[in-house]
Amino acid sequence: MTISKTRKLTKELLSIIGAILLALTIRTFVFEPFTIPSPSMYPGLIEGDYIIVYKFPYGVSRHSILFSPKVFEGRVFQQKELNRGDITIFKNPHNEAEYWVKRLIGLPGDKIQVKHGKLYINGTMLKENSKGEYIFADSGHKAELLEETLPSGRSYLTLDDEISQGDNTSVFTVPEHHYFMMGDNRDNSLDSRFDLGFVHEDYVIGKAEFILFSNKTSIFDFFNWLKGFRSDRFFQKLYNNSFD
Repeated sequence: MTISKTRKLTKELLSIIGAILLALTIRTFVFEPFTIPSPSMYPGLIEGDYIIVYKFPYGVSRHSILFSPKVFEGRVFQQKELNRGDITIFKNPHNEAEYWVKRLIGLPGDKIQVKHGKLYINGTMLKENSKGEYIFADSGHKAELLEETLPSGRSYLTLDDEISQGDNTSVFTVPEHHYFMMGDNRDNSLDSRFDLGFVHEDYVIGKAEFILFSNKTSIFDFFNWLKGFRSDRFFQKLYNNSFD
């Protein structure tokens, strides 16, 4: 191999390595795409939504990095705090291979309880307004659509489907450096009311900002996947779980 060919090959190899490093840097520090795999965040996020999660403003922990290497503890470069009502991506503390999406309901020090299907924060029941029925597109199943309002005035949509185990809980006091997470599909969500428990801030990946695109078919069924796009959900900004 001539010197010129060796230099060309080296230059191309360095370009490839540089591109990979840039992609990993963006994924670690700026934003990352995720897919919604379950119905726990209906009605705002549905199965097959591909969402973009912002990471940089909320800092980086080792769990923000691929394979969660134990290179440091805590969060670094954090500029903003997560707030009640944020749609949050985090790693399951009991299985770090799993990424979960839930709404942040309880901050450190908050007392959270559900009584008769109503959510209480620090002893005060959150205001609810009925928005009629929600009909699941695939099954035709119906649930009550509710607008829930946090003490800050921030509102979002939830579903009340049926009487369930999560409708009545004890009082949960959120520890320091932890969060209490709940799915918006309240009767069909495994969350901090159950085995998930409190989520340490280090497991938080970031805040969901918008839906990039949505598809009702698995990508493994490629030809049907090409026909399964939900064009009305493309580039939808997540404003408190509504699209206005």
